[in-house]
Amino acid sequence: MRPRTYHLEYHGAWSLDVDGLRRATTDRTRAVVAVSPNNPTGSYLKRAELDALAVHCRTHGLALIGDEVFAEYVLDAEPQRISSVLAQRQALTFSLGGLSKGLGLPQLKLGWMVAAGPDELVRPALDRLEIICDTYLSVATPVQVGLPALLSEGAAIRTGFATG
Repeated sequence: MRPRTYHLEYHGAWSLDVDGLRRATTDRTRAVVAVSPNNPTGSYLKRAELDALAVHCRTHGLALIGDEVFAEYVLDAEPQRISSVLAQRQALTFSLGGLSKGLGLPQLKLGWMVAAGPDELVRPALDRLEIICDTYLSVATPVQVGLPALLSEGAAIRTGFATG
């Protein structure tokens, strides 16, 4: 398995190249990954782009994976911006988040995912993921123990960014 890329286009603002995504999709494609906000452009998915991604994924039986670890750091609050790939329910969708980015603490590793989409796709996917997570993805004890305080204190990081 090797990743294939699709591109963003720039026409005064960055946007998803839907035709490029279609060309990059093959019969071996299993998922589409969208990073929003995107690094290094700072661009984020807009409603029409998410709709196009959802239709594309549903049509081709692909999962949509949204890397949203920087989602709380919004530079421009435009009305077209979507807050998460979870805003659609057409395709099997996973939103990925993490503690280290949201709290500004890069060495504290704790990640999570939220699944959404049609029930007939989500339930079997979660059953498979549970086995993988239980087998391979443990959380470090210091992060587990300190999590309540980290979440409480980390709110100041996010609030400071939003108002700064």
